[in-house]
Amino acid sequence: MVMKIKPFFVFLIISLILQAVKVNSQTVSPFKLRYQTEQKGGIVYVSNTILSCENCDAVNELPPNGKSDNNNFIMHYIDIDASTETFSSSSADLILPDCSSITFAGLYWGGAISSTNSRFKDKNKIKLKKPGATAYIDLTADKTWGGQSFKDITSIVKLSQPSNGTFTVANVVADEGVVNVYAGWTIVIAYKHDLMPLRNLSVFEGLVGINFLSNVEFSISGFFSPPNGPVNFDFGFVAYDGDRSYSGDYLEINNQKVFDSAHNSDNLFNSSITNNGEVVQSRNPAYNNTLGYESSIIHLNNADFRYLKNGARSALINLDTDIESYLIGVLTASIDIYNPNIQLSHQYRNISKYGISVQAGETVELQYDLKNTGNDGSTNTVFIDTIPSLFAYVKGSIEVQDINGNWKALSDQSVDDAGEYMEAGRRVLVRLGEGANASRGGAVPADGQLKVRYKMQLIDDAELLGCAPAPVSKYGWLQYSGNVNPDKSWKVASDKAFSQYDCSGVRSPLVLALEPPLPPGDLNLTFYCPVSVADLALPKGYSLYKEDNTTASRGMPMPVAKISESGTYKAYRRLAAGCEFSYTIRVNMASIGIAAQPAPRKIVEGKSAEFSVETSGPDVKYQWQEDSGYDSWTDIPGATDRILTLRSVSLSKNRSRYRALISNPCGQKLVSYAVLLNVVESEEGTLFVPNAFRPNSAVEELTHFIVKGRKLSRWQMRVYNKWDQLIWETTKLNPDGSPAEGWDGKIGGQDAAQGIYLWAISAVFCDGSEWQGMSFNQSAPRKTGIVYLIR
Repeated sequence: MVMKIKPFFVFLIISLILQAVKVNSQTVSPFKLRYQTEQKGGIVYVSNTILSCENCDAVNELPPNGKSDNNNFIMHYIDIDASTETFSSSSADLILPDCSSITFAGLYWGGAISSTNSRFKDKNKIKLKKPGATAYIDLTADKTWGGQSFKDITSIVKLSQPSNGTFTVANVVADEGVVNVYAGWTIVIAYKHDLMPLRNLSVFEGLVGINFLSNVEFSISGFFSPPNGPVNFDFGFVAYDGDRSYSGDYLEINNQKVFDSAHNSDNLFNSSITNNGEVVQSRNPAYNNTLGYESSIIHLNNADFRYLKNGARSALINLDTDIESYLIGVLTASIDIYNPNIQLSHQYRNISKYGISVQAGETVELQYDLKNTGNDGSTNTVFIDTIPSLFAYVKGSIEVQDINGNWKALSDQSVDDAGEYMEAGRRVLVRLGEGANASRGGAVPADGQLKVRYKMQLIDDAELLGCAPAPVSKYGWLQYSGNVNPDKSWKVASDKAFSQYDCSGVRSPLVLALEPPLPPGDLNLTFYCPVSVADLALPKGYSLYKEDNTTASRGMPMPVAKISESGTYKAYRRLAAGCEFSYTIRVNMASIGIAAQPAPRKIVEGKSAEFSVETSGPDVKYQWQEDSGYDSWTDIPGATDRILTLRSVSLSKNRSRYRALISNPCGQKLVSYAVLLNVVESEEGTLFVPNAFRPNSAVEELTHFIVKGRKLSRWQMRVYNKWDQLIWETTKLNPDGSPAEGWDGKIGGQDAAQGIYLWAISAVFCDGSEWQGMSFNQSAPRKTGIVYLIR
């Protein structure tokens, strides 16, 4: 901060004479209404002092504390700029919320000035530098009364871009170089902001002075307070020569003293520039004690209606003092008018694809966000939206998000909950808020937020959409009444999302960008069989043509009904509106093929063998065959998969050949290579016990209970009857290690009876391993078992 002091000497006696003139003044000019409006927004001051002491600590005293005043110091001009055209200057910042618009700007300046001041004749002139400007504007007051002047600078400030920023005021004329003088300036700003509560804004001006042991009463009128509910308001004032060190001075509204945390009730005028109990710091210089200049806005506690009652249109102002004298030049009031103010914003998303454009048949979800920025809750809150003609409502899609963020589905019926779709008017109606039901809307509190959404589908009719469908513009609507003042109701249209608010104040409709029914992209298709065009599922209205088809009917190529050859085709559509759409289908008529032939196999007897073939093309069928000798091929029952599996192959299958027949539904056929199966003898010993035999069977192999085995070095088999009596046994082996004999079903030369007999076997193979026994149906191996003798 830079302060340039331009002192000059004035005898003390002159100051005393000026003071005598001041204290004897009472009402220089009665207070009158300068400006009044009802709008969403408020009043702020841009203000600073123009006189101060030189290098003193008094300016640092935070209100309401401190004992210093302009009686104790020789006062000098503040001059913060380096311009040779100014002798006094100071600045302060205007800080309004984004998207505010100024509706009134009044510049008030004044101070102690005697007629002997060399600049007395210029007291009604001033210099103003707007935010962002490099030069001052010379202004002449619209009105001057006593030591205070006024200039309406609304048009000047409205043209300022940006409106926020630093205002510098210069060349305020006042006495200096003496004690007990004061001067300052204030720009009273009334502004509008659509997202703020509705308020009654009033600016009163005049000049009333009061000396010690006296009081002044007068009334101000032209404002009004709400007829019902709380009456909250901010009260502002500009005063001169209120000293920090003297108490006993106060201002009453309807006999109630005005005060806040920065102003004691018995020392209201204490040389400070404050807003709601806080010293305004956005000034240069930002003195806490301005030594004789006061510009403050106080938020009054009117919960018990002590200052203003409902329906008030005037107020009694009482100024009083015990010791000091002071003057009042400006009064302002900003009174809340209790109304809900619900902002309704809209947005949509295409749930069929990524992007905002909408094509035929696609579905969009519309969402409307409600936010009550007013100072009252709403009642009977009802949302209404109309489905555009090219769209169809998606049944059952209405949902509401409550103040806790929970989504709830509503029905389309009018009798069971707060949602409703009315087919006759194509309208979505949702009764919103706390207590909403099937017959009445609910309440949305101040600061409350809700959301409602539903879906609709663009018609899938290219003829109705046309070649270049125009965007669809629409608004949603919200209607509601007040809570404090239920006789008032509102109907508002939706606007763009809050995050996209552009400060224009103009509501923007929801615009749905529609696309013509564009064809799909070009296709490359491969078919193995002729295909009907009907099976291609072309988009509605499209026909297929061979690109080189010149057969004409009435000047047009003949459409294709069936694709049976490779080539390039065009899917084509012409709308009644005259536009044409087409896309290319490239067709490859392919044949099934063998990608990998089966390979020969070599296995050990008793093991499994597997052959496989790889093919190309869909819907392929397989049939495996076996060569029964001299290229006499027979189908293998059940072998119709790509893989042929032969299990527990015996040595007799050695040198067998196999192949696969391959076909598709349209008659294409292929034959795989014939492959050889080599089966080699196992090096392992084996032993297999049958479970039945029939001595009188025509099959020789079945007439004896013969155990099959190989590579045995020794063995023993015993047969027992059901009384556990040994009836037959053997240990004989053939040279190859196979069992040499079996039981013929006789006992002592006589035929044994039909029935169940027990066997027990022990055996050792040539490799020294011991036979572990027989396993039936995946049971654990056993060296004993039963055999059935059948007669």
